[in-house]
Amino acid sequence: ALDDVRQMRLTEIEAIDAGTKAQLEANLADAQNAAQRKAARTALIDTPLDPARTVVRVSPATTADHPLDLQALRRTEYTTVMLAKTEDPQQIRDLAPLDVVVLIETPLGATRARDIAATSNCIGLMWGAEDLVAGLGGTSSRFGPGEARPGEYRDVASWVRSMVRIAAAAYGKFAVDSVHLDISDVDG
Repeated sequence: ALDDVRQMRLTEIEAIDAGTKAQLEANLADAQNAAQRKAARTALIDTPLDPARTVVRVSPATTADHPLDLQALRRTEYTTVMLAKTEDPQQIRDLAPLDVVVLIETPLGATRARDIAATSNCIGLMWGAEDLVAGLGGTSSRFGPGEARPGEYRDVASWVRSMVRIAAAAYGKFAVDSVHLDISDVDG
């Protein structure tokens, strides 16, 4: 488990040149193409980080990349993952004994946030507005210029944000409301 959720590092892997980057960022779920995802898995294995402070984001359970991500993960000492587009408690149970931070970012996942939070190896929840709104056929999670509340989240995004926080609190899990993207600013 993570030593301190405030200090967790979400690893993000894209096509990384390990010789020029001092930090490995490993994001198996968001690599753009098959070659990048393969490179991400190799970097995950070849560039170890502190397992107590690292969360490896894996591809959604419904994708062909998910089992490949888990195969690479088994060759490491990481014990905490973030499951992209979590939609069903069974997807979390299937990852045991790993600790799982779930990412609620689809309409189905949003409707099941309570049951997802109740899963024993779910340690925390996070929400994702853009994929959620795209899953509803929308184009932006926030109101734009000339709309009712420019820059604010649309009501559906605010509702899911609230539901994720409530589900997390109800089951004693942490909720990640936002991320700090300046990786070089560790005090952020």
